[in-house]
Amino acid sequence: MSFVLPGLNALLAFTQGHPAIRVAILDGPADLAHPAFAGASLQYIETQPVDLSGTAARHGTHVASLIFGQPEGPVPGVAPRCTGFLIPIFHQAIDGSLIPCSQLDLARAIRVAIDAGANLISISGGQFGPATSADRYLLDALKDCEDGNVLVVAAAGNEGCECANVPAAIPSVLAVGALSAKGEPMALSNWDPGYCHHGIIAPGESIPGAVPGPDVAEKSGTSFANALVAGVAALLLSLQLQRSGKTDARVVRKALIESASICDPGNALSKRCLAGILNVDGALQKILIESSAEHFPVTSRSQELNPTAVRAASQSDQPSAQGEISMQELEISTAEAVPSESFPPAVIPQCAADTQVIPAGCGCGGSASAAPRLVYVLGQVAYDFGTEARRDSLLQAGLSQPQDGSAVVSFVTEHPEFAPAFIWIVVQDATPIYAIQPVGAYATIGYERLRESLHSQIAEGVDVVSIPGYVAGSVMLFNGQSVPIIAPEIRGMYHWSKAALVQAVTAEVTHDSGALQARQAHIGNFLDRVYYELRNLGSAPHERAINFAATNAHQIDKVFENAIVSSLTLDRIEYERSPLCRPRSDCWDIKLSFFNPSRRFEQAKQVYRFTVDVSDVIPVTVGKVRHWEVYQ
Repeated sequence: MSFVLPGLNALLAFTQGHPAIRVAILDGPADLAHPAFAGASLQYIETQPVDLSGTAARHGTHVASLIFGQPEGPVPGVAPRCTGFLIPIFHQAIDGSLIPCSQLDLARAIRVAIDAGANLISISGGQFGPATSADRYLLDALKDCEDGNVLVVAAAGNEGCECANVPAAIPSVLAVGALSAKGEPMALSNWDPGYCHHGIIAPGESIPGAVPGPDVAEKSGTSFANALVAGVAALLLSLQLQRSGKTDARVVRKALIESASICDPGNALSKRCLAGILNVDGALQKILIESSAEHFPVTSRSQELNPTAVRAASQSDQPSAQGEISMQELEISTAEAVPSESFPPAVIPQCAADTQVIPAGCGCGGSASAAPRLVYVLGQVAYDFGTEARRDSLLQAGLSQPQDGSAVVSFVTEHPEFAPAFIWIVVQDATPIYAIQPVGAYATIGYERLRESLHSQIAEGVDVVSIPGYVAGSVMLFNGQSVPIIAPEIRGMYHWSKAALVQAVTAEVTHDSGALQARQAHIGNFLDRVYYELRNLGSAPHERAINFAATNAHQIDKVFENAIVSSLTLDRIEYERSPLCRPRSDCWDIKLSFFNPSRRFEQAKQVYRFTVDVSDVIPVTVGKVRHWEVYQ
């Protein structure tokens, strides 16, 4: 039994993948001991133990083999010579069920992939839900992929409805639906109207792939169609690199969408075709033309992905409930595979003129990188117990009211030796972001700082803490959520109230009270925008630079003084990597632009820029504040 993908042989004649093209697979863990991966450049970016016994591993191994299976093995993959990163986002619970994942965890996993240098991220999963459920953290991570030339390919979902799954529904993502062996959209494949603009369908029925152990099995669903498209995209990126020395993810995404074979408009299922059916030949031609290469004729010969006998899977995974992450697959039992030798002529469904691409919300999960990562996060301090046993042990030690922060502060003040028994956490809008675990010779001081911050939040109105440090593993909270642990750099741990900070940076102002109030209002507005509008995880370099700018408000005090004199209001807070930087540094320019609301078209914008070096655990400003005018 074998499976064929039309046009793949022609593309493989140009490249089997370039080792410099790095593909991150956000899925379940994969069995790297499987014969399909012998010789593959594939590694985990993961710190937690890998469990290969359950559903998550079956799914992850299958998906990984479709991309990285070696040509001489039992499951030849689409892009065998590319480099692969495994970032498990699906994990197995003790009872065998899948542990639910959050949008926050998916955002973390995407960040890990970006930090690892991924050119392409494959996400064979998602969450069914409305557009309004898209989380800011996830949208920010996907925006960084778009800005950073990283292509994200995600499964459209298996609900079988005119509905969306995130991250596939986000406009910058290449969404992938599933095609049946008959050349028609599978009944389980979602067809949200937004997908019409940024999605294609690919073979997704009875796709053979590796499963843990030495076996091969067939599975069906948008997960496996997604893996095939991700593999093709990796080859196209490799071809770009080989011919021009650089990659352009947007060009590859555009080539795949615009070359898609159109579906027969007379077919009742045509609206489920999204932008069309994967056309490897057409995408190849577009990349060759785009790279100004000689136009080589290509054939429609098919690449055999599995020439060996296949043991079909016999167990079906249960779909997840709304609000939990779902792997986009449907395992089926079948005696033999149905080869997809060819596809019928087709016509792209005409998108209605008023159809809008709406980002729909949901998420998946992630894991911490094996290498420590720098973090500079803003939020508030809280605490957790992790387990009922830990909470009960603290009750027996004398903690009277475990849910009362004041009682916890009093208990830890009287018994500082018990401070490490709590899981100290940083929260944003009541959402746990990180756990804080001081280490080293000065860990006692770190716990004292955490206790002081919690006390100040309760008694003095402190509303912000800054925690710089390194990511060092993860811990599970009482509610079952897993969060990364920060080993904090104590010299950068501070807490303050916005009002006190504003007052401090304007303490030397000798203007009249009206000018003072105006200046305080402007600085308060800046801080609010950093704290809320630009709320972030503090893990990406530019996020650390922005967060440090908020804690170093004295640096920009004169900026606001000058702006107020000119009757200007803060317009934008922007960032970009600095073109000039000291050796072995990582510098980012933070730009503040101001305008006059009453003279928007008459008075020039004022732009102020200062540079932050984030190469160390505690950022530092570099040089002077620069200023120029922009005329609209």
